[in-house]
Amino acid sequence: MGDASAITEKAEADANKDANSANANSLLDVDREAGELLANAGREDEAFALLAPKDKVVNDTYQYDGSATGSLALKDAVEVASAKRDVAEVNGKSVPYTASAGHFIAYDLKTKEPQASLFYTAYTRNGLPKEKRPVTFFWNGGPESASIWLHLGSWAPRRLKTGAPVIPEEYKTAQPQHFPLVPNVETLLDKSDLVFIDPPGASYSQAIAPHTNSDFWGVDQDPPVIRDFIRRYVNVNNRQLSPKYVYGESYGGIRTPIVANLMEDAGKSQFEPDKSGKDPVVLSGVILNSPVLAYDVTCSDYADEWKKPLSCAGLIPTYAMVADWHKVSKARPAGTSVESYLSTIRKFMVERFAPADAIYYKGVPNEDTEYFDSPEWSAFVETPYTDLVSKGYYDRQEGHVDARAECRASVIHGYHIYGGLSEELVRRPNGHSWQVGQARRGCAGSRRAL
Repeated sequence: MGDASAITEKAEADANKDANSANANSLLDVDREAGELLANAGREDEAFALLAPKDKVVNDTYQYDGSATGSLALKDAVEVASAKRDVAEVNGKSVPYTASAGHFIAYDLKTKEPQASLFYTAYTRNGLPKEKRPVTFFWNGGPESASIWLHLGSWAPRRLKTGAPVIPEEYKTAQPQHFPLVPNVETLLDKSDLVFIDPPGASYSQAIAPHTNSDFWGVDQDPPVIRDFIRRYVNVNNRQLSPKYVYGESYGGIRTPIVANLMEDAGKSQFEPDKSGKDPVVLSGVILNSPVLAYDVTCSDYADEWKKPLSCAGLIPTYAMVADWHKVSKARPAGTSVESYLSTIRKFMVERFAPADAIYYKGVPNEDTEYFDSPEWSAFVETPYTDLVSKGYYDRQEGHVDARAECRASVIHGYHIYGGLSEELVRRPNGHSWQVGQARRGCAGSRRAL
């Protein structure tokens, strides 16, 4: 009798648990339906109170490995997210939103096998109707670069206040320990929900065994796992009907079009059916921010890339215009329009820079100096200064041209067009700017034209 009684009590307890769970789910369904009605009626604050997830803290103590061989056991790939309700000032109006951060597993579209656990940070206005509310997926360069730059430097509701391009004197010799987090008046939260994605090997994102992070560090290997993350995010958060945008910066100029193409190829069937029965929105648009579209036009080299021709025709005019905007260059004559000034720079790149490039690359690569050597080039750099070269252009020390001076010396009509700005923005504690390591080929490319 004792055993029978125990079994009966357990059955009753299970039944009560199931009933309580059913009641809870029923209440959630009621709240969801009411919230959706309020959202469609334009009553965002009331809808948000019902639809936004409650605040939740996640204490993730796992030590993620961002190395090439980093690999996560499937049991450690937990799809859980923190949540925090907040309010942002957008266009003079206070709007409620949820900040969330966590992981989703990217499952292979065809095999359904887990590939990687990707970390993301999202900002969502849960009180707006999902069918009308766009969602934009962001990533920076890479393949293994985190999305922190677009996140905390550009479009999130809050940003890090670095003060750039005006850098305090003390930060030019010692790296600051922190920056204040301030409201971002330029946030895109008024236009779209925002999801910032870190690819495998970046921040807390990691490949799932038997894969390793480096399995996804390639032009062909990287985009599918991003596409599969987006698919997972959309299905879990019921964003099938939302307009969808993909936004890439730097290397994102290569990744983003491929991701977009993969999404379109996968079509509507990649998403779970929406409860309304309506067809899902696959992709609404692509946004490229300072994209790399071809590596031979980046005016910078890595590893042995200095041995091949690299064009600076786009980079130098860009730096010139940035420097002009921030008023660190005096190259634009008074009374000259921005359009006319840019036209002058482009003309210079075609008529002066390109022919000099041709002379330079006729030489022989010197492994010791990582320069191209030739009598023609030596003769060219020894020619008298012209009106296009500032007197401080060649900083000769012990008979050679100092690399750092070369890097700062892109000049138009006798003025530095970008040197001051780039150095102020990215000076390292050792006093060198980022260009020093690239001076042989990168922004030092202008030395050959002038």
